[in-house]
Amino acid sequence: MGIFLNPQSWKHLYEEALLETNHLRMPDRIYQAELAILLREHQLELVSSETGAEYRSLKKAMSVLRDLLRVCGVEEARNAA
Repeated sequence: MGIFLNPQSWKHLYEEALLETNHLRMPDRIYQAELAILLREHQLELVSSETGAEYRSLKKAMSVLRDLLRVCGVEEARNAA
């Protein structure tokens, strides 16, 4: 038994992270979105052989979140911890 999210959950958390304007809350929003994306990727690997379009969307979203961390200066703090 594992953790299974609603297939659309990651999109909601991703959008929340992108729209967050409070820099103190932004790292947590990004972390939540990253976790949801990773869980969804795992879910797709377990239950489906046809993951192409959604899998590419997940990879793109993760890339955007990492860029957002870098732009906000959070990535350096995360790596230093």
